[in-house]
Amino acid sequence: MVKKITTIDDLALMIGKGFNNVDEKFKKAEESANNRFNKIENRLKVIDSKVSDIVYRNEFEKLESKVKEIESILAGAGIKV
Repeated sequence: MVKKITTIDDLALMIGKGFNNVDEKFKKAEESANNRFNKIENRLKVIDSKVSDIVYRNEFEKLESKVKEIESILAGAGIKV
């Protein structure tokens, strides 16, 4: 059996291919991470919007209650609203 002699150039090519494979794996991992972060960011935007709606609705209900109270006081004083 004849053994093939590996030259420095052969080794350099093998190492280069290995680095290319690692680079491709990093790119795929980065794309996957970016996709997941984008999905999370979109979900957080929806949650933020819903929380804002709840806060505004709560504030609106408080104001509505105060207006009704003022209307009641004015009506009791004989003032038409």
